[in-house]
Amino acid sequence: MSDPEKSEVGGEPPQNPTSGADQRIQFAPTVRPPREDAIAHVQPTIPSIPPILSGKERDRRARQDEHEKKHVDIDEHLMPHADVAERYRTSINMKKPRDSLGLTTQQAEELLREHDPNILTPPKKRHPILKYLDALKSLFNLLLIFAAILILVAFLNSFIDFYPQQKSQALLESFLNMIPAKLPTPADILVFSASDCKVDNSSLTGESEPQDRIAENEMRNPLEATNVMFNSTLVVSGEAYGIIIRTGDGTVLGQIARLTAGEEKLKSPLTVEIGNFVKIIATVAIITALIFFGISFPVNNNNASLAINFAISIAWVPEGLPATVTMLLTIAAKRMAAQNVLVKDLQGTCGELYETSRGAVEEKSIAGPDKPGVNEILHISALEREILSDATKSSLMRYAADQLDNIDAIGPKYPKVFELTFTSDTKWHMSIHKKSHANGALTLYMKGAPERVWRLCSWILSGPGDESVPLTEEHKKAYDEAYKHMAGRGHRVLGFAEMLLPGDQYPGDFVFDKKAKNYSLGNFIFAGLASLQDPPKHGVREAIGRCRAARIKVIMVIGDHPLTAEAIGRKINLMLGETKAMVAKRTGKPIDQIAENEYDAVVVHGEQIDSLTDADWDKISWRTEIIFARTSPKHKLEIVRRAQSMGHIVGVTGDGVNDSPALKKADLGIAMNKSGSDVSKEAASMILLDDNFASIVRGIEEGRLIFVNLKKSIKYTISHSTPEVIPSLLNFVIPIPLPLPPMLILVIDLGFELIAALSFAWDPPETREGLMKLPPRKPVTPETSNIFRRRALRQTRSYVDEESGVIHTPEPQTKLQEILHNLRELFTKSYWVEKLESTGGEVLVDGALLSWAYLEIGLIEATGSLGSFFMVLHSRGISPHDAYIMQKDGATYNGIDGPAQADILAEAQSMYYWAVMTMQMFNLFACKTRFTLPFGRYMFANRATFYCIIAGAALAAFIIYTPGVEVVFETSRSLLPLYWLIPIAFGFVLILYASLRMIISRRANPIKWNPEIQGLQMFPTIRTVRTMSRTSTRSR
Repeated sequence: MSDPEKSEVGGEPPQNPTSGADQRIQFAPTVRPPREDAIAHVQPTIPSIPPILSGKERDRRARQDEHEKKHVDIDEHLMPHADVAERYRTSINMKKPRDSLGLTTQQAEELLREHDPNILTPPKKRHPILKYLDALKSLFNLLLIFAAILILVAFLNSFIDFYPQQKSQALLESFLNMIPAKLPTPADILVFSASDCKVDNSSLTGESEPQDRIAENEMRNPLEATNVMFNSTLVVSGEAYGIIIRTGDGTVLGQIARLTAGEEKLKSPLTVEIGNFVKIIATVAIITALIFFGISFPVNNNNASLAINFAISIAWVPEGLPATVTMLLTIAAKRMAAQNVLVKDLQGTCGELYETSRGAVEEKSIAGPDKPGVNEILHISALEREILSDATKSSLMRYAADQLDNIDAIGPKYPKVFELTFTSDTKWHMSIHKKSHANGALTLYMKGAPERVWRLCSWILSGPGDESVPLTEEHKKAYDEAYKHMAGRGHRVLGFAEMLLPGDQYPGDFVFDKKAKNYSLGNFIFAGLASLQDPPKHGVREAIGRCRAARIKVIMVIGDHPLTAEAIGRKINLMLGETKAMVAKRTGKPIDQIAENEYDAVVVHGEQIDSLTDADWDKISWRTEIIFARTSPKHKLEIVRRAQSMGHIVGVTGDGVNDSPALKKADLGIAMNKSGSDVSKEAASMILLDDNFASIVRGIEEGRLIFVNLKKSIKYTISHSTPEVIPSLLNFVIPIPLPLPPMLILVIDLGFELIAALSFAWDPPETREGLMKLPPRKPVTPETSNIFRRRALRQTRSYVDEESGVIHTPEPQTKLQEILHNLRELFTKSYWVEKLESTGGEVLVDGALLSWAYLEIGLIEATGSLGSFFMVLHSRGISPHDAYIMQKDGATYNGIDGPAQADILAEAQSMYYWAVMTMQMFNLFACKTRFTLPFGRYMFANRATFYCIIAGAALAAFIIYTPGVEVVFETSRSLLPLYWLIPIAFGFVLILYASLRMIISRRANPIKWNPEIQGLQMFPTIRTVRTMSRTSTRSR
C-alpha cells in the first residue's frame, strides 16, 4: 500500500494516561493443515521469442499512447468557480446556488448546435441487410452460388446464420444502452456548492466507497478531484449545484468508451477453425471439378455433361453444414440462457480466465475484535447511520447492534456536528460528535485504512475506560503482526481511533470548517483493528476448483493489497502452492537465493507491471498460480495482450466501465448483468444474468460439450461425401450410368442429413465428469508459444535479432504489395513447414476426422451403395458390363429400349439413395461415441436421435414411394423393400469396424485424463439457515 507522508503528531495527550502495563493487541492463532505437492512444477525454461505486434496493433497502441498523453483534458477543477463560469458564459450565484440563472435559452440552443446532443456516440452497428450480405458472401455460400442452381440454398444458409444473431442483438437492446437507466449524473459537472453530497464512482474508477463531493479541491488528477461529478456516476446522498463542463463523447465516460471502440476484436478460435475447414472443402471441390471437367472430354466423346460436373463439385460441399453448425450453436445458446448465461457471440470460446471484479467472487460477513478498545469501535460503528449501499458500514452496524443495547438511541444521544467522508486519497472517515468526557463536550472518531489511521496516532488504549499509553515499538510490532494476520486470512481490515477534544480549544458550540481545516489531524488515540471477513460467494470455490481440475488457468486481477489478494486466492482454490517469500521463510534462505523452479505461485503488485520486461512477463506467465494486485484498467488490458501473445485463449470477467477495453480485447468478454455497466455489456460477448462466477463453469461445460457435439456432427455430415462423389467419378471415367443424380444429392444433404445432424445438439456427455477432466484442446507450452510467435513473425514479415533480442519490422507496405508477398509465401518451404507443424492441440476438423469420413466410413458406404445399385440392375437382367455398354452407346441393348432403361436406372438410383441414407443411420451411432463402444446404454441417451431417424426415413419413403413425387426426383416406386437388407448388412459391418477401430485406438493411444490436483477444497460453501442461527446464538 502506498501511504501519504506521516502527519506531524506530538504534544500532550488529550487526557491523562495511566501508566499501566504495555498491552499487546491479541488475536487467535490460525493453524493451516499440511498440504502435499499441490501443483506441478513450473514449465521448463527455453529460449522464448518476444511478443510480436501486428501493424494494426502498433497503430492502435500509438493511438492509446496519444490518448494517455492527453489523459482527461479537464482543468476546470483547478480553476476558481467564477473563472469556470466565465469560460462557459453561464451565471452562477455562490451565496444562493438556487438562484443561479445558468444559460439563457439562446445560449443553450447555440451550444446544442455547436456540440450536438448530450449523448454518447453509440458503437458502430451494421445495417441488418449488410449483416445478411456478410453471411451470404462467406466462402461456403459463394461456392453454392457458383453452382447457379444452389443460389436458393445459399440464401437459406445465410438467413439461418443471420437470424439468431439479429434476434440476440434485439434481445439485448433493452439493457445495452450506453447511458444507464438509473438517473445518473448526466454529464461531467464542476461542483460549486454541495450539501452532504456523495457519489458512487465504482463503475468508472473501481472505488467501492461512496465519494464526498464538495466545492473545494486540492487534487491535480481530475479523476481524484473532489469537486467534479462524472457522467454515469450515481448520487448516493445529498445535493449539489454545478457547472456542466463536458457532455457526450467529451466526458470521461465518453473517452473510455472511445478507447473501447478502438480495441480490435479478434476472431474466436471456433470461427477460425470453421473457416479453415471451409477453405479445405472449397479447394477440394474446385480442383476436383476442374480436373474431371477436362478428363470428361476424351472419355465422353468431347461431350461433357455440365450437370454431371456440377454433381461432382457439389458432392464435395455439404450444403447443409453451415445451417447445421448455426442451429447447433443456437440450441446450445438457449440451454446456456436457461443457466443464466446469455450468449451474444455464438462462436465464442475460452481457455484461460482472469477475474477482474472482486464483487463477483465475494460477499460480506462480519467478524470483530474482543479486546481493549472494542467499546470505542462499537460506538464508532453505531454512530454511522448512513449504511445504504455500503456493505462495510452495514456489517459494522449489524455487529454493533448485536453487542450494544438500544442501538437506535445512540445516534440521537450523540449527534454529529462535523464529518469528513472517506476518499481515495485520505482513505479514512472522520466524524465529531457531541459526546461529553472529563475534559470537554466533543469527541472525534476516525476509521479507515489501518496504516493511514495508525500514522495519525500517538497513543493507544490500554485498559478499561479511557486509559491510554504512548505508542512504542512494541505496539508497532504487535500492530504489524495483527494486521498481517488479519489481512493474510483475506479479511478486510479497518483501523479505529478517537480523540477526546479538549474543551478549552473546542467548546461545545465550536464551528468546524472544511476549508479552514480548523480540526485536529494528529495526536489521536488508537482504539484497535476490526476485521471483516469476506467469504466467497456460494459455489465460487468449487467453481474455480473445477476450472483448475479441467486445466483452465484462472488468474485473479484485483485492486486489494497483495496480502489480502493472496488470502482470498487461497480461500477460493486459486492459489495452493508456495510463493517465493513462503519458500524463503520455510527454507531459511535469503529470498534472492530462491531458484525459479522452487516456487509455483506469484503475487504481482500493480506498481511492478509497468516496469516488467518481456522476459519478466514470460517468467510470470509460466507460473501455475498468478494473482495481480493493486491493478489499474491499463494493467488489465496489458495482461490480456500478454496472455494472447503466448497463444492463450483468454476470457475476462468484469462489470465496470474501466473493464470494457479488456473485455473487448479478450477472446471472450464476460460481463455482469446486475452490477455491470452498459459499456461493459456492450463490449462483452457473454453476460452472466445472475452475476455468479459459478455460472461461468456451467458455460465452460456447455462449451466443451458444444465442441464435442459439433465435431461429431461434422464427422457424420461429411461421411456421405465419398459415396456421393465416387458414383460421379465412375460415370466420368468408365463410364457407368450415374448412380446418384444431383437432385438426390441435394435431397440427402438438405433432407435427412440436415435433420440427423441436428440430433447431435442434444447429445449428453459420454461420462458425467469426463468433459471437465479432459485436457484443454490447445494446451499452451513454451514450445507451442514459440510456434505461435514464429507464425506471427512470418505474418508481419519481422525477424528477431538473436544477439539483442529486438524485433525488427519492415516499413508498412501497400495492399498490393501485401497480396504479392502472401502469394510468394505459398511457394516457400518455411510456409508449409509452419502450416503443417503440429502444436499438439485438438482442432475441429483434423486428419483423423477426415480419414474417418472420406476414406474409412466413406468407402464402406460407397461400396455398400454401389453393391445395392448393381444388385437392382442385376435383378432386372443388366450386368455391370451391360450397364457400361448402355451408358457408352445410349442405344437399345438386349431388347431394353430407352424408356425401359430409364425406369430401371430410376429404380437403381432410388436404391442407391436409400442405401446411403440407411448406412448413415448406422453411422449416426458410430459417430456419437469417443470413449465407449457405439452400442450400449449411451446409444439410447438421446431420444432426438430416434426421432430424427424416423423423420429422415419418412422423408426418404415419401420421395421414393409417393405417387407423383417420383417424377420430380426421378425415383421409382417399384423398389422392393427386400433390397433394404443390403445396406442394413453393410450398416452392421460399419458398426463392427467402428468398434474394432475404437478398441485398437484406445489401446494404442489411451485416454489422457487430467491428473488430480492435491489440496483443492471442493466441499460446498453454502450455509444453511440453521447453521447461521447456531452461529448467531453462540455469538450472543
